[in-house]
Amino acid sequence: MSIKIKDAIIINNKNTIINNKNTNINNKNTNIDSDEIENEDEHNIDIYLEKEKHLHINEPWNKLTKIIKLKKITEYTIILGKEHKLTNIEIKQLKKDLINYIDKKQLQKTKDVVYDKDIGQIKSIPNLLFNKITKKFTIKRNDKQNSTIKSLGPKKINIAKKPLTDKIDTI
Repeated sequence: MSIKIKDAIIINNKNTIINNKNTNINNKNTNIDSDEIENEDEHNIDIYLEKEKHLHINEPWNKLTKIIKLKKITEYTIILGKEHKLTNIEIKQLKKDLINYIDKKQLQKTKDVVYDKDIGQIKSIPNLLFNKITKKFTIKRNDKQNSTIKSLGPKKINIAKKPLTDKIDTI
């Protein structure tokens, strides 16, 4: 009987080895499929990101994300550096200042920055002033802010009507 049990154990071991080989083969096939799926997913993600990139190009200044605004600001600082013949250190300081203004939300509105959305380039910053003596830029505060009272409608005038009292004329 011990021989039969040993044979059964050997047969069971062979079956488990065969089953393990089959699962390994199946796993290899699924790995290949998952690799192909990952490649397709990466390709689809790349296509999606390209579409998103092109969608954000034609947006106005106030709709751009902070990262895109920072890129546009760095491009604009290079242009200003060439116009005013600034050194690299002065250009870096200008870039740092403009980024600081963005963080303080002073360059958020469309009227703060003249931005051509078709080209995707900053044309000018109206409140940005250049001091030729110190070669530094500053942003002038816009003091011409309209009060909200002026933009409201006319005031309603309620005139209270006096109640009529019947006077009897005496003769």
